[in-house]
Amino acid sequence: MTLQNGTISIMPIYTYGPIIARFLQADWLLSAVSGIGMTRNWNSPGPTMPEVYEHFYLNADSISFWEVSHFVPDLVSINLGTNDFSEGDGSYKRAELDSTKFVNDYIQFIRLIRKRHPQAQICCLGSPVFSGEKNIRLTNYLSMVVQYMKKVENDDKVHLFSFSGSYNQGCTGHPDQEEHQKMAEDLLPFIRKVMNW
Repeated sequence: MTLQNGTISIMPIYTYGPIIARFLQADWLLSAVSGIGMTRNWNSPGPTMPEVYEHFYLNADSISFWEVSHFVPDLVSINLGTNDFSEGDGSYKRAELDSTKFVNDYIQFIRLIRKRHPQAQICCLGSPVFSGEKNIRLTNYLSMVVQYMKKVENDDKVHLFSFSGSYNQGCTGHPDQEEHQKMAEDLLPFIRKVMNW
């Protein structure tokens, strides 16, 4: 958002989520914290996304909580795991990622989302920057989460999507603007199928 000649101008955001939303003419809301994870963060053991998700400012110290009725989504997409699997920044000692904890934390997070948004479709997205062994492991963990939700919790509105490639040509291994467009094109057919749009 910029201020020009006393008027506010909203600049388009060129990341894959808003690109898809614009294409579908859908409203969108992004809840993101740099470096955050499901079980552990890139540069700290916590607080993680499940610990801050309900807080208005996405921090554990906030006493303000997001009012669920302010935004009722038809679809919630979760893109967490990249920071959990990362090597970190070296600022603290990281043990090997505990697969059981990661899967259990993810299930608990979906339960939290489901409690807040009982009718929403939930899409668990694989990492768009991974390839090779990390991508395989994360996909396997997410498959376990989705299967658990379907078989144990009888929740058939939880889905898994894996990006068809890795997108990491931007700064510090993140996707650049062109890759976000490709990611949107990769993900869009899946979203349309899930939502029947």
